[in-house]
Amino acid sequence: MKRFQRIIVLVFLFSISVRLFAAGGTVPFEILRVASADTPGKGSLNWRVHSTYFTQRFRPSPGQHVRQSETTALVGMGYMLTDRLGIGAFSELLRSVSDTGDSWQGALGFEAKSCLFEVSALRTGVIFFSSLPVYATRDAAKVVTLEPQLALTLDPARSTSLAPYRIHLNLGYSLSTDGERSNDLLLFGLGVELVARQFTPFMEFTSELAIHNDPFSLRENPMRLTPGLKWEVSEGIDFCFGLDLSVSKPPFSGMKKVEDWKVNVGAMKL
Repeated sequence: MKRFQRIIVLVFLFSISVRLFAAGGTVPFEILRVASADTPGKGSLNWRVHSTYFTQRFRPSPGQHVRQSETTALVGMGYMLTDRLGIGAFSELLRSVSDTGDSWQGALGFEAKSCLFEVSALRTGVIFFSSLPVYATRDAAKVVTLEPQLALTLDPARSTSLAPYRIHLNLGYSLSTDGERSNDLLLFGLGVELVARQFTPFMEFTSELAIHNDPFSLRENPMRLTPGLKWEVSEGIDFCFGLDLSVSKPPFSGMKKVEDWKVNVGAMKL
């Protein structure tokens, strides 16, 4: 059994190394974007602050070069109503700078998370998430999104003496309220963390697939690999660092559906 579990971890790490939108929610637990099915217990109050940054240059047409950079800041809180049900809310601000000018966008988000059942080392949960745009300096479309997700967490250390690692799988659907099915997305997230006393390295693979947008192939959708590290500075408080690395294929020269790289930094209390 132990040999089988080691094989699972090695295959997972190998597969994502070969295949080479905002952070996770406010209801614990999660790595960076990928959510866990775990819950900390009734009455627990947690908070999260998070920021991202990227800058890149691309060529929309021959002889034309455009530079774009983007910074986001997120603040949120979550509370466990029962041992299995938690709620959360956050606010997020985004600033985008390009050769054509600056723009600002703000949004409020709400989240509910419930742990469904546990079988041996496997836990399952559901997450409901909604984002409401509240501010934009340009003519950006203010579209409300609804995102139901299924979360699975495998934690073999609960039932064996194997070195502690945890694997998380998220499957979801992002539904926009503008009635345009081409804006709907299939959400996928896979993450592994090697749990240690103070420092926890992790790896995530996340993607948003425009399943109703026929012109784009699978590789042309946003896909990213995110290595990172969590540092427990005191009991229940973690600092987190991650670096997004795009593994997407541009639909055509000069067009990028996801940035080449993005820095993620944050702190959270679980």
